[in-house]
Amino acid sequence: MKFICDCCEYDYYSLKKEEEKESELLKWLDTIESKKFEQKDIELKPLNEIILNQYVLYPNEWLLNEHIDIKTQKLFEICYDIRSERIVYPIRDEIGSLIGCKGRTTNKDIEDEYKFLPLYIYPKSKICYGLHLTLPHIKQKKKIYVFEAEKSVLKMWSMSYKNSIGIGGLIPSETQMNKILKLNCDIVFAWDSALKEDDKKNINKFLEEYKILANIYVIYDKWNLTKEKDSPCDRGIEIWEELNKRRVKIS
Repeated sequence: MKFICDCCEYDYYSLKKEEEKESELLKWLDTIESKKFEQKDIELKPLNEIILNQYVLYPNEWLLNEHIDIKTQKLFEICYDIRSERIVYPIRDEIGSLIGCKGRTTNKDIEDEYKFLPLYIYPKSKICYGLHLTLPHIKQKKKIYVFEAEKSVLKMWSMSYKNSIGIGGLIPSETQMNKILKLNCDIVFAWDSALKEDDKKNINKFLEEYKILANIYVIYDKWNLTKEKDSPCDRGIEIWEELNKRRVKIS
């Protein structure tokens, strides 16, 4: 899609140029891009890379203690905002454009109320975090692990599982799920432990809707191998691989 837009001198992030009528050459795209998946939230728009210069591009000790190695932190451009005392996650779309920044506080006094904040607001429902780096590995393995948090993608990469993404929430939006389905691979959802009953109901409803479109599996810790609110990959590679072996196919 990006290649076609470049050849036709169209903006990848816009439907069409305002000063031009719709190109006859591109009309066929309307037949394969369903309107069902359009999101009416913040516009997806790339930012100037220069904004990252305001942060300290240096590996973070807190993440290192979370078993995210320095090489992985550098690859995902993890940095630090001295003014707000936050670890910064640059957010990129599937073609690598910078579209936002998310900050995780290191100040324990405000951690409960303001743990995560968008330093540059972006349309979370349209982004699969890490996909610009993990896509080749997803295609190679023909499998994708879908996590709630961005940090889980970093942990998986540090454990040499390089075929995962983070959706920034419990259940993928229609746009996120559309992108996942287009990868044409097995989908493994790895949810955090201690889900609420309402969360479980919403998950079951979601799985019922999409199970006919792909091979879908679920990883969920029913054996208390992890702690409350842990991701399945938070307790190291041995527990992760044990939970992964126990994943359940949705049918």
